[in-house]
Amino acid sequence: MSLMRNISIRHKLTAIIMLTCAVILLLAITVFIVWAQINSRHNLIRDLSAHAAMIGDNCKAALAFEDAKQAKETLSALHVQESIVFGCIHTPNGDVFASYYRDKNGTTTERVDREVDISKIPKDSHIFAGGLLTVSKGIVLDGEIIGTVYLQDDMRRLHSALVWDIVVAVVILVSVLTIAYVLTANVQKLVSGPILSLTESAARIGKGELNHRVKIHSNDELGKLGESFNDMAQKLKESYTHLEEKVRRRTVELSSANEKLETEIVQREQAQKMLEERIKEINCLYSLSRLVEQPQITFEQILEKMPDLIRNAYRHAETTCIRITFDGIHYQTDNFEKSELSQYAPIKVHKNKAGAIEAYYIGEKGKNGREPFIEEEQNLLDLVAERLSGIAEHKKAEDKLAIFRNLIKQSNDCIFVIDPEWGRILDVNDRTCESLGHTREELLKTTIKDIDESLTDDSSWQQLTLKLKLKGEIIQEGLYKRRDGTTFFVETSLKLVSQKNESYIIGVARDTTERKQAEERQAGLIEQVESINRELRDFAYIVSHDLKAPLRGIKSLTQWLSADYADKLDEKGQEQIKLLLSRAERMHNLIEGVLEYSRVGREKENRIQVNLTELLPEVIDMVAPPESIAITVENELPTVECEPTRIRQVFQNLLSNAVKYMDKPQGLITIGCVEDGAFWRFSVADNGPGIEEKHFERIFQMFQTLTSRDKFESTGVGLTVIKKIVEMYGGKIWVESQVSKGSTFFFTMPKQEMGVNKNAKLKADIVS
Repeated sequence: MSLMRNISIRHKLTAIIMLTCAVILLLAITVFIVWAQINSRHNLIRDLSAHAAMIGDNCKAALAFEDAKQAKETLSALHVQESIVFGCIHTPNGDVFASYYRDKNGTTTERVDREVDISKIPKDSHIFAGGLLTVSKGIVLDGEIIGTVYLQDDMRRLHSALVWDIVVAVVILVSVLTIAYVLTANVQKLVSGPILSLTESAARIGKGELNHRVKIHSNDELGKLGESFNDMAQKLKESYTHLEEKVRRRTVELSSANEKLETEIVQREQAQKMLEERIKEINCLYSLSRLVEQPQITFEQILEKMPDLIRNAYRHAETTCIRITFDGIHYQTDNFEKSELSQYAPIKVHKNKAGAIEAYYIGEKGKNGREPFIEEEQNLLDLVAERLSGIAEHKKAEDKLAIFRNLIKQSNDCIFVIDPEWGRILDVNDRTCESLGHTREELLKTTIKDIDESLTDDSSWQQLTLKLKLKGEIIQEGLYKRRDGTTFFVETSLKLVSQKNESYIIGVARDTTERKQAEERQAGLIEQVESINRELRDFAYIVSHDLKAPLRGIKSLTQWLSADYADKLDEKGQEQIKLLLSRAERMHNLIEGVLEYSRVGREKENRIQVNLTELLPEVIDMVAPPESIAITVENELPTVECEPTRIRQVFQNLLSNAVKYMDKPQGLITIGCVEDGAFWRFSVADNGPGIEEKHFERIFQMFQTLTSRDKFESTGVGLTVIKKIVEMYGGKIWVESQVSKGSTFFFTMPKQEMGVNKNAKLKADIVS
């Protein structure tokens, strides 16, 4: 077989045909010779048995009268048969009655001792032994056996005939093989020539020479295969060029859209955060108003409750403490202690300082050096101090009303008091008048249904008040109408309060037009991204159909050719056919890789908690490393929230690459995981060939490989897909490597609350 690998396909075809003819002829000649030998033996047995029967008939009288001389004369007649070398007659008790023997010189004489013990041969049978055929025949007279005749024939005639048959067979075999060789040498060129040409063209196109075309020499199946191959190469070139341009344009568009979307999201988060801070401030002021409204509450009781209310309005409430000092008496939170970071607001009565409000930050200062307090918190402190000053200057009932009016007047939100029964507006702040374009007098003559577009009739207002009575406080979004007919979005906080057995609804409305506009812009960008994704899905389908169809045709024709011409193709021809199939499979895998890259982050995923300790053995089984490579998990693995198929794809690609490019007799692959701030940092290390530093960024780019695809089958898409998956989950991936010492691939994943599986530690290496 090793010799066949080194000769050309033409010589292989010739050798196969010659070998086939030789085997067939040898089988036919062997059958003929065996048949001739069997037939010759059968004839010899028949003739010798006939002679034995004739001798027996002629010797009946001699046996009956015990005339041995007459029996010897009868046996001597055997000398006319040159092949019969021995004959004898035995009496019934086994004694020799008469015998005949012919020696090598042709002389006849008597001889009783023989190489074959004829006395043990059953009557009327034969045996081959000692190069002789021995036949026995019973002599019967009146139904009684009176003796036995034994004859022996020399087998040399039969052997000579066999030798002659073999010589004739060899001559015929040599003649036929010579004729077959002459015919085959001329015919095999018609089959091997086109196949060799097609194989050479496939290799050149597989190396990237997409302009190369196969020369067509015939209109048979090989010619049609060549035409299909040329058509595939042309479509492949066009599709590849179109794909590169399309991907580049879509990547630029998608990057731009993503940047805009991220900006809008950041702006929205900032607006939402500011809104939450303002709501906390308003709640603080509102709670102060509620305290003032409580009947029979003293000013000292208000001061006792205010430190906690102020602290809860701060951004860092847990690490902030408040102290209010009035007339030398301290009212403070339970965690009060002084620090260098503080805010201060004086409490004045009739313009004279009567006390102060102090806020201290008792937590650790941020590493970035930013102050823990913000300007709005100082404004809140000033505002509360001002309200406390007003309370101290007036009587209890008047102070309550004054504080409430000052709070709503200074607020940047629309604050109003509503009659629960009819929805009539009882009071408003200046901000409400400015926002709606009405005077205070005009608003006091209207109802909330006149300005709120969501309240279309009396029944809708009644439903709202009923809901408010059940919950006590609600927050809803609505649309307010200005005097000029224009509208703006608001978020309104409604709270039901009671004072002197009367119920009122306090409404605090904040203009959310900018936030709504940001949401609309975000929705538009999302729709634009979805439109681009739809185009990419359609494009992916077109690419998949247009590129896979000719590949399937090439694969089918090649498989058909391999099946139909299997008996005419030698081992090298079969290898060339397999090479053609592998090139088609490589292009199929390349298309699948590009499609997989386009699907990452575009399709909706079902993220669940994935136990990596349980997942990793399944991945290792799929990789199926050889016995020379050991895969080790060096520490505990966490549970992460992701789509199981994606995280399996990350580990499978990294392990497959480590196994594929391993160049050491004993390979070692190590998987590890450590905490890195808010992330888990995973590592896959190997002792393989390593990667030069200049290629660190290149290996994560589409279609980039560091070795020839003929040496290691690769599409150059795997690491690109991994990078996209990791970044989709908010992580990053990079590589550290030294040439000939090995490589370590790192990637990060956000932490989850479930953390590490403490009870599932891998204590043993996982070895193939």
